Amino acid sequence: MSRSSTINVTSESIEYVTAPKALKSEAEIMASWDNKNEIVVSICCLTFNHAKFIEDAINGFLIQETNFAFEVLIHDDASTDNTAQIIKKYVEQYPNIIHPIYQSQNTYSKGYGTFLFNALRVRGKYTALCEGDDFWFDKSKLQTQVDFLEENPEVVMCGHDVIRIDAKNKVILDSELRLSKNKRYSQNKIAMGFNLPSKSAVWRSDLPCLGPKMPFSDTFLFGYYGNFGKAYNFKKAMAAYRIHDGGIWSGISEDRQLVQSYEVRKSLACYSIPRYKSIAQFSLLLFLLEHKERLNITKSEIKTTKASIVKHINLSSFLYLFNYSTSKFLRTLKRKVVSKKIG
Repeated sequence: MSRSSTINVTSESIEYVTAPKALKSEAEIMASWDNKNEIVVSICCLTFNHAKFIEDAINGFLIQETNFAFEVLIHDDASTDNTAQIIKKYVEQYPNIIHPIYQSQNTYSKGYGTFLFNALRVRGKYTALCEGDDFWFDKSKLQTQVDFLEENPEVVMCGHDVIRIDAKNKVILDSELRLSKNKRYSQNKIAMGFNLPSKSAVWRSDLPCLGPKMPFSDTFLFGYYGNFGKAYNFKKAMAAYRIHDGGIWSGISEDRQLVQSYEVRKSLACYSIPRYKSIAQFSLLLFLLEHKERLNITKSEIKTTKASIVKHINLSSFLYLFNYSTSKFLRTLKRKVVSKKIG
């Protein structure tokens, strides 16, 4: 394990991301904590056959410079490669920070929501998420997000931009969010749908949990949490999302991704509280209309969804949907006018 003193995203044009290597000892990390006995952030890491990548993820946790205590909860879902052995080496050096679970049988393939294994162990006021094939490269990430949440009690979760890379750390996309400035999201906007990259997310651990019924999907998780407060994204990229054949999302086909997105949107429309249900149903309707051929959506389902929108509409959601639809219409009209002038 290298003890390099720097970690950077290389060059202004950004072709490659330098994986984190700056490792302090456990004592050095804990020396900056104001209270070593009070965990403030629980970092949840899910991993399976990530032997090529898991060191980057763990190093990204250990480079965090904070004035509060954090723990790293790793759930290894019965990896068949060297993932567990690598984790064990880190546990030997950081026994008070890293707390693993090693499954003897793969739980994901049996239909279990693997996130729950870590969620039940969370001790921190806040929960952070990063899978074993992604990593954080900004040392101030956790401190920045926790400070913000402490100062903004109406915000229940926050994230930041991420860079997409391939298996060799080459940049595929230098910005997932494309934000010109930090952005706050209303609960109406969350119900309509928004992007909080999973490897960027930090949320309040006391948010309600549906338990075993909760679908394991970051899109569902963050959409559901929108029932209880606002969200926020920092424009700064502080993590890398790795695209590779073994990824839990990037590794499946586009058709399967579409089906999963459909299932998540239906679940969100179901579990949204009454105040935001019509907006969630409207978002589902737009999705159904856009993909009705590929998903074989029936006229009956579209009709039922429209009826649900009307049934749950209230003044707040009506105004939001009216403004949303008007803005979308005007943007479409503007594009047509510009296209006609160019033509």
